[in-house]
Amino acid sequence: TPPLSQLFGWLSDTVPMGGKGARRSRLPAIRWGGMMWSAAFLLAWFPWKGSCTPFIAGLNFTFNLCLYDGMLTFVEVNHHALLAEISVDSP
Repeated sequence: TPPLSQLFGWLSDTVPMGGKGARRSRLPAIRWGGMMWSAAFLLAWFPWKGSCTPFIAGLNFTFNLCLYDGMLTFVEVNHHALLAEISVDSP
């Protein structure tokens, strides 16, 4: 797995985000991570001031791409972990 997924998985398992139980700690991560994910998407549509040079435009693109992908990974890691934790094994 990619290192970013491992980091977000470790953070979501060890950092208490509210209440007891895995479901209570993953739901706020999905909720707030989803808001940051949508903000990262919107940020990509607004260029930085002075982005008329190719270097600044490339830096803007790289930053926005990494931020968007990081927030997507954060939300998806918690989402898939939540689905695995709330499933019930049948005998």
